Amino acid sequence: FNKLLEHKHSWIRELINISNKEDLSDAIKIVPDVIKPHLIELQTAWSSISYDNIVIAPLYYASMKYYEGMFFRAFDGNNVLAKGGVYKDSGVTSSGFAIYTDNLLEEIL
Repeated sequence: FNKLLEHKHSWIRELINISNKEDLSDAIKIVPDVIKPHLIELQTAWSSISYDNIVIAPLYYASMKYYEGMFFRAFDGNNVLAKGGVYKDSGVTSSGFAIYTDNLLEEIL
């Protein structure tokens, strides 16, 4: 993490510090052209969500290699309650999600 903060390209620091829609719009203006379409995709998805308590983390890496684009994780505190996304298998594009029932039940009870 510190290496990213010390990186010579300021646009990387902009990506780290995204915490609202305005930050994302500002980042789109300064990132290299090859990255812009991906941030615009995030912006489009974010604008269609009415829920206010959301975190966008463009530099987050997850070991869910089969997802082909954006994916999500739903939290309550530090507990992951669900995650999912879009993937392709045998030429068929699908979307799926998993509910972490143990964590969900812990929150409910």
